[in-house]
Amino acid sequence: MKSKTIKSHSDSNWFKGFSRYMLMTLIVDSNSWSDMEAELKKRYDDDCKKKTSQLFNEFKLHNVILGVEYHITDLLNNFLAKENKIKNWDKLKNRFVEKIERNKNKTKNEAKEILRNETGGKRERMLTPALMFDSARFGLGELIGYINEFTSSFPEKKKLVNKLTEFNRIRNIVIHRLITSRENVEEEIEKGILKGKESIDLINEIIDYDPFAKTDL
Repeated sequence: MKSKTIKSHSDSNWFKGFSRYMLMTLIVDSNSWSDMEAELKKRYDDDCKKKTSQLFNEFKLHNVILGVEYHITDLLNNFLAKENKIKNWDKLKNRFVEKIERNKNKTKNEAKEILRNETGGKRERMLTPALMFDSARFGLGELIGYINEFTSSFPEKKKLVNKLTEFNRIRNIVIHRLITSRENVEEEIEKGILKGKESIDLINEIIDYDPFAKTDL
């Protein structure tokens, strides 16, 4: 098994991480975006624009994360189900039952009943944001695992999984390693925004979806 290289400590990265921590506290204590900007100007008058840009990029990344998750569990899943690209439905159903059982602290029979009620007995209804996030509580890493394990080949599958895997690596750094001295999190946030948007664009390309197309409504 190949061991991962542990990156070296960097004082600069640590200070950047601590700065993120302080900005997070400022956001939590603010009542609005304008309140936050006023406080930023008061505390960091010479560096206010840079701090505002940092916060906006982090806010953007969180929204990109939501966009990626919902593109998988809505648009991509609809495409995969319609194109008969889902394989081993019984095993996938069992995976849902196990997750509902564990996450909702239910017995196996109770979990099966929840899944049956939520889907109306139609297996395709498992593959919705409500079921995958609320009932089964799939995380992004698990969604990538689901695509790998339970979908047969489709155009750009490997490319999509690779992009999503890199995006999730960055997401884990940003979300779970707030004050790290071994990563330049500012750069990772910028890369994460790019990788997330590329993943969303690729899903739209795979399913031939144009979010700005005119409709007859």
